[in-house]
Amino acid sequence: MSEPRELLVGLLDYIKEQAKVIDPRGFVLGGSGVFLRRRKDVAGFFGVEFDLRVEADHIWMRVPRLAAEPPPPVPESHRAVISVSANPEGSLPSLDEKVLNWELNKAIQNRFADKSSDDPDVQEEIQRFRANWWEKARRVLESYTLTWKSWSGTERERRKTIALYGDLFTLMHQMEAEQTNKPQELVWGIGISTWRLAYEKGEFSFEYPLLTQTIEISLDDQTMAIELRPRATDTRVEFDALTACHVEGAIEVEKAVIAHLNKHKDRPVTPFDPGSYSDVLKLIAGNLDSEGLYKEVLQLAEAVPPAGDHLVVTDAWVMLTRPRAVNYLFEDLKHLEEKLNEGCDIPDGPMALVSQPSDEPLTFQSISFRGISSRGEQSGSHKPQELFFPLPYNEEQVTIVKNLSHSAGVAVQGPPGTGKTHTIANIICHYLALGKRVLVTSRGDAALIVLQEKIPDEVRALTVALLASDREGVRQFQASIETIQHRVSQLNPEVTLREIERSKSAIDRAHSELLSIDKRIDEIALHQLSEVEVDGVPMRAQKLAELVLTGNELHGWFDDTITLCPDNAPPFDDSEAGRLREARRTLGTDLVYVERRVPSAESFPSVSEISRLHDLLAEKKRIELELQRDDQSSLKAFTAQTLEGVRELLKSTDEAIALLMDIEETSEEWPLSLRVKCQQSAFASERCALEELLSGLDELVNARAEFLMHPVSLPDELLDNPKAVEAIRNAALTGKPFGFLSFGVGDAKRHLQSVMVDGRPPIAADEWAHVNRFVSLHGQVRTFCTRWNTATELLSVPPLNGGVAGLRQIELVATLARKAHRLAVHYDSLLARQALEVFRAMPQELVGGTRSELDALRQRLIQILTLDELSQAPIKLAQLAERLAGFSGPVVDAMRSFFDSSLGNGSLSTAGIASQYTELLAELRRIAGLAFEVGRIREGAKMIEASGAPKLAIRVRSVPVAPSGDDETFPVTWREAWNWARMRTHLDQIEGRAELRSLGEHRRELEVGLARFYREMVAKSAWLATKRNATPRILQALAGYAIAIRRIGQGTGPNATRYRRDARQSMFDAAGAVPCWIMNHSRISEAMPPDIGMFDLVIVDEASQSDLWALPAILRGKRILVVGDDKQVSPDGGFIDSGRIQELRERFLSKQPYAAEMTPEKSLYDLAARVFAATQIMLREHFRCVPPIIAYSNRVFYKGQIYPLRIPRASERIEPPLVDIFVEGGTRDPHDRNLQEAEAIADEVNAILADEKLKGRTIGVVSLLGAEQAKYIDSVVSRKCDAAELHRRRFLCGDARTFQGSERHIMFLSLVVDSRNCKALSGNMFDQRFNVAASRAQDRMYLVRSVQLSDLSDKDLRSGLLTHFDNPLVVDKAEAEVLIDRCESGFEKQVYTELVSRGYRVTPQVKTGAYRIDMVVEGSGDLRLAIECDGDEFHGADRWQHDLRRQRVLERAGWTFWRCFASTWTLRKDEVMEELVQYLYRMGIEPMGAIEKASRFVEKRTWKRAESPETSEELGTQRSNTVTDDGRASNQDPEHPAPSQNAEVTPTKQENGRSQGNGAQGHWSLRATPKTVARMEPENQPITKQPDLFAVEKQDSMQIASHPTVGSLKAQHWFAMAKWAKEKNYLSPWQRKFAFDLGMRVNRGQEISDKQSPYAVQLLEEAIKLGYEVSG
Repeated sequence: MSEPRELLVGLLDYIKEQAKVIDPRGFVLGGSGVFLRRRKDVAGFFGVEFDLRVEADHIWMRVPRLAAEPPPPVPESHRAVISVSANPEGSLPSLDEKVLNWELNKAIQNRFADKSSDDPDVQEEIQRFRANWWEKARRVLESYTLTWKSWSGTERERRKTIALYGDLFTLMHQMEAEQTNKPQELVWGIGISTWRLAYEKGEFSFEYPLLTQTIEISLDDQTMAIELRPRATDTRVEFDALTACHVEGAIEVEKAVIAHLNKHKDRPVTPFDPGSYSDVLKLIAGNLDSEGLYKEVLQLAEAVPPAGDHLVVTDAWVMLTRPRAVNYLFEDLKHLEEKLNEGCDIPDGPMALVSQPSDEPLTFQSISFRGISSRGEQSGSHKPQELFFPLPYNEEQVTIVKNLSHSAGVAVQGPPGTGKTHTIANIICHYLALGKRVLVTSRGDAALIVLQEKIPDEVRALTVALLASDREGVRQFQASIETIQHRVSQLNPEVTLREIERSKSAIDRAHSELLSIDKRIDEIALHQLSEVEVDGVPMRAQKLAELVLTGNELHGWFDDTITLCPDNAPPFDDSEAGRLREARRTLGTDLVYVERRVPSAESFPSVSEISRLHDLLAEKKRIELELQRDDQSSLKAFTAQTLEGVRELLKSTDEAIALLMDIEETSEEWPLSLRVKCQQSAFASERCALEELLSGLDELVNARAEFLMHPVSLPDELLDNPKAVEAIRNAALTGKPFGFLSFGVGDAKRHLQSVMVDGRPPIAADEWAHVNRFVSLHGQVRTFCTRWNTATELLSVPPLNGGVAGLRQIELVATLARKAHRLAVHYDSLLARQALEVFRAMPQELVGGTRSELDALRQRLIQILTLDELSQAPIKLAQLAERLAGFSGPVVDAMRSFFDSSLGNGSLSTAGIASQYTELLAELRRIAGLAFEVGRIREGAKMIEASGAPKLAIRVRSVPVAPSGDDETFPVTWREAWNWARMRTHLDQIEGRAELRSLGEHRRELEVGLARFYREMVAKSAWLATKRNATPRILQALAGYAIAIRRIGQGTGPNATRYRRDARQSMFDAAGAVPCWIMNHSRISEAMPPDIGMFDLVIVDEASQSDLWALPAILRGKRILVVGDDKQVSPDGGFIDSGRIQELRERFLSKQPYAAEMTPEKSLYDLAARVFAATQIMLREHFRCVPPIIAYSNRVFYKGQIYPLRIPRASERIEPPLVDIFVEGGTRDPHDRNLQEAEAIADEVNAILADEKLKGRTIGVVSLLGAEQAKYIDSVVSRKCDAAELHRRRFLCGDARTFQGSERHIMFLSLVVDSRNCKALSGNMFDQRFNVAASRAQDRMYLVRSVQLSDLSDKDLRSGLLTHFDNPLVVDKAEAEVLIDRCESGFEKQVYTELVSRGYRVTPQVKTGAYRIDMVVEGSGDLRLAIECDGDEFHGADRWQHDLRRQRVLERAGWTFWRCFASTWTLRKDEVMEELVQYLYRMGIEPMGAIEKASRFVEKRTWKRAESPETSEELGTQRSNTVTDDGRASNQDPEHPAPSQNAEVTPTKQENGRSQGNGAQGHWSLRATPKTVARMEPENQPITKQPDLFAVEKQDSMQIASHPTVGSLKAQHWFAMAKWAKEKNYLSPWQRKFAFDLGMRVNRGQEISDKQSPYAVQLLEEAIKLGYEVSG
């Protein structure tokens, strides 16, 4: 067994060997189907420019887009009679004698209407008039012909440019169309050479350029000019034919030429610089043939000489198309083979292609992912991994990533429109976020063009797409490199890591919240949808709601909230309930005592005790009444604290009264005056001085007591004699007043002799000390008096005099002052403060403060204290009231009223009180006798309350029942009401509409935030990985590329080309800096280094179109993701001889383990599906086509395995989505073309371009029988339609292979065959083609055919397609035509009816894929809401998870859902409906008119050529007749092109493939209607005879040109007629268009021309006959 390395090398050799088949006889300029233009074919064309050298660019040729100029206008006076050709090569202008004669006859009739035609003079005058008329017409014709010839000369040159533009435009489309089958390239060949060469025993004429440059053809979006510029690839030396013919020295010369070109790369080869190629051509001519010749023919304008015996090399150039060269592939294969032979590591992905499958069972580690569309499940200790998908995804996409994590590769089957591009974009982002490198490739560009747009902006700079345009590829690479350089240099890894961690935390929180929300939603839903038991009967919420609704009137009285739990079951049976009702009837009004406690009569005092208590209470109230007469006497509160305050106030009052009595006894007025002044702030200083004096008064008074006991007398003079006073002081110390030597003391001695103590002179020292104290006291008194008199002068206090003798008087005055001062300062404020603590207001007695007033206050205080002593009586009364505490009932209320109102009422006598009390005691004893009935009711009510019905229990205990009649409080039907209430409460408990709405809104917010977090994570992780992977080598390569890019901007012409090539080489070196590359297989060999395993993942898209030539791409990856579909177009191996295939298999594939899948006719997907069978996945959700379109492929090729999820929005919808056009007379020619089908398609495309409603819709055409029909259709459409608009619409024609991987809004399928040439098609190849062709259209698909179903065999694949257009089975059963009949339940019908009654547009049971939406409400602006009606028989608990998964899937497809449970609707229909209407309003969905019937899917038409195009084109035109290139008349109105100008159509209703009468609007098909075309023949008839063409009477002929009715019609009349005819299906299509055109003409202020007037008359008359009324 060979080693895998050897097998891989063998595969590379196998690829090279397939590409080596070269037939040198094909190297001849010319041949069918080849675009070829020599210099003479384009040089000198009007507006065509060559060698445009602009900044950073070199355009080799630019062809402007010109519009054909119409011929000059014919003079208005003869516009109707001169026929003009719009073809500058056509015939000269001429007179239309038929019209000229008609105009002449009309003019003669007008001029000679009042003259006799029998008069010879009149006839002669008429002849002169006729001759002048013709002569004038001829002069006008001659003059106009000169003008026309001038126009023709100029226009012929312009038309050459227009034709060249059209050829290049068609070529551009064809090259795009054939990219995936037999890819072509446009080259500019330089050095056309001729030579007769020998090959395989014969000779042939070699004529081919020796140097070729691949050309890029592009369209300038601004000017729509076509530009040809060289690609940034090296000039190719074309020696393959010479080498194959074994020309001697060819190999050596080729190497020398290549070396020469490499040496002079600074001067790239260009056809406009002979110096860039002449040396090379001379080298070739001189070295290949000794007699070879280099001949310059361009300057001499000579032709290339024919092939001869010797080589002739010229400087002539040519543009031609040819199969794409594979020289880059050879080089790439060579380098890859060298890498393998050098022993490089082979990654698992490529290794799997050449390794035998294992016999070991597959074991997969369980991996759980979480992302924006999934929460992930934790298995064991493994946490869910992050799925970095920035776009919504499904489970299949998650499985792809899981399988890639443990497999070498994965094969993904992607049926049409199942989101392969979307899936690839997600996987790219996931790998970029993990720091991986990705290569995405496909055979053609169509599948790759839209891929980049799917990648979020945040990481798009990390992807580069090298597709058709070198300039665009370099531009993208430049933008990416600049962004990468900037981001890598600015990115801080630590900061980014912290940001990533924050994003992870936010993602964790969001997932946790979403899980909680989903769990809660499930709980609410399961409560709604699960069955519950009510009294042993299982029921669902909807049934419960119906019972609650119907029982509301009967059982609505039951207002308790009880549930279905066992604790709330009915408390007893009906017999016990009967006894309870009887007890209630027995009690009657005494039922009140059931929930009341009544005290025993023996617990109350006797009647006599109550009488005594009454007397005490009455006395107390009397006193209180007296006190209340004066408002000021009212106490703040009669509390112990207040009463204590009263006592304190009384004490203070007594003290104040005592002071006042002392003052009043003196009969002095000044103390009262002093009292007043002491209270005034104006005397504050004097009051302070007085207070200080009074503080020292006690000392003086106390000292006086000593001298009262031992009186001292002495003369007053002594007190004024200092020596005498000094002598007394000495005597007090020594006992002797004077010493031995005392001088000048005579007076003193004399005074001392008069001093007496106790009536005798003092002798001893203590006696003198007593005298000394008396003298001192006398001084103090004198000082006190002086200060007193000074301080009290303003206080009205009497002055004081004298010494010790007057001390008594001083004491009396000072004492009175002190009492007055104390009253003012202490008691007046104290009494006020204490009074305010007791009374609510200041007592009036304290205002004056006199003795009498204080006496009155004292009396009041004594009354209050007396009242307190009587308070024991109320206490006894309160004790009686306390005995009633806890008891209630009427008797208790009566006793309480007795105690509160009667007892102690002084107006009631004691005897009356005793009688009333006796009656109350008797009532208590009566009630005690009802204890048994009361107990039964109490027990029953207790059981009711314990079972959860407290309100009912209260009513049972409290609401009495009449002696007769029903017990309405507790009726016989109580049990039914009880269960009704339980059901009602259960429905209220499970009602979670508001919570669901809140949860849904919060969930949407979380999902939006989660998607943002994941996008941020993808971007940050991807850029962080790019930063970490940026090695110094890569950074240097980036810098080199930046330098090369700057040089491009500095160069023009050839230098720009050379710098672009240098930049391309630098891009080659810097390729490792870009994490993701997107390019086709051939570009990989051109642009990528041959490094095996350089990418972590290689994704091959549309792999069913690829073959082993994709191996170079696969070798560059570690793992492989192959996305394709074996039911779509596979490689075409038919061009390789079967013998050659067998030879290649034996040489290279004999040892390959998967050899059967490696032959040329097998696709890469076929190979991958086998190699990676264990990990193969199928995408099933279809998002591209509307269901009626994809239904064909789904049913025929996929057996219903794919799920169409796309329901188009209003602006996307084109109704009907299927159009079946039968081309009458269409034939298949020998070249497999159907010219009539091509014309029909061109007409319809033209109509689409003109239809404002279809503005912007892209268009494609697929030929179902070869590429020749596609090429022809492309040429016809390009000729008839505006090229710029076709470019904007991405118009493309091709076969099925062309469109694989792409899509268009509108697609045409041309069947090509006719009834005589329709050999049955069957087999896998045709299945693939039809599958691809029928699945490209997003919104509308046309089938254009020339055969009927009866012409085809049942085995013919075409018959299935026609059958689908007859009856597209979008669903498994026929849909109801009346929309309400689609509703599957009464619940749905109610919701539908409510919405429709409000004017909403509602469609029930909308099918999308394997799912159905209960109903969809549509509004303007593409707004729509999906409504789900849960809880009926189709939505049980077992379906909830399925329904929720369906909702999540459809939400990814862009749907918004609103759900409602059946029980909620049943109970709260108005409330729910209002909520729904408000929700629709918030979404912007407003009523726009309901529809009652379902739309139809198919419109059938018949197209045929008009029998007389000239006349039909003449009708309704506003231009003079022109002639097309083929000489036919044409009147295309550029403003209003007809939908199909050569078709005759009649609307009919199509239902189930049968044609019926007129139906509802929007359900139309078309059928053929015969058309009669009138011709206008020239005539020379008498003037009295009207031409038969107009079918009018002779007498009306004079008024035809100015028909009074026609002339009076306004524009709106013609518009109304056209609309009426369309609605009624009256008149022919051209007549309806003619009416519309007349309205447009009148609306522009133009009159109906004389030529149009007769047809307008006919049209009006026919319309009136059919019932049209002209109004207004």
